[in-house]
Amino acid sequence: MNHLQSYERILPIRARGKQLSLVISLLLLYALVAATGGVIFLNTLNPSVALLTFLITLTLVLFTKKYLHTEYEYAFVGGRLTVARIYGKRSRKTVVDVDMSQLLLVDYDGKRAREAVLRMNPEETVVALSTPNASPTLLFLWEENKKKRKLLCIESDQRTEELLRRNYPHVCSAELRRGIQPS
Repeated sequence: MNHLQSYERILPIRARGKQLSLVISLLLLYALVAATGGVIFLNTLNPSVALLTFLITLTLVLFTKKYLHTEYEYAFVGGRLTVARIYGKRSRKTVVDVDMSQLLLVDYDGKRAREAVLRMNPEETVVALSTPNASPTLLFLWEENKKKRKLLCIESDQRTEELLRRNYPHVCSAELRRGIQPS
């Protein structure tokens, strides 16, 4: 049988809520800078004002355009789970990097799983979803440095679940090992 040893998945973030507000704000800022420069140019008829406005707008766009397109990537490679936030398909910020041996629990999201997780008292929660109101399908709980428990909520797919069942059954809930999602 073909055992998946590594896997990665990209979750494009659909602009909603805060993300949509950020995109609109940046676009309005670009327009405001360009319009202000245009008005000043028309009042002074100084070509250096037009050039300066163009350079300021270009610089602003170059430094902020990465925030217009963000996505999450999660990867299982070499016994590690890594979740990164990717900005503009160029730069990335690692949000989670955990050795799979540190996992205490992996389970489908549901009432029973949430109650179990809350009993374990996680100190920090990381959410990697495509939209703020999307439902996580998998919960990961782990202990960092034998002190701090963390919770990760992700949207999974069949390949992710298969990888977990085959390679890390000892941390998977009984439902996840059998592939039975809660109703």
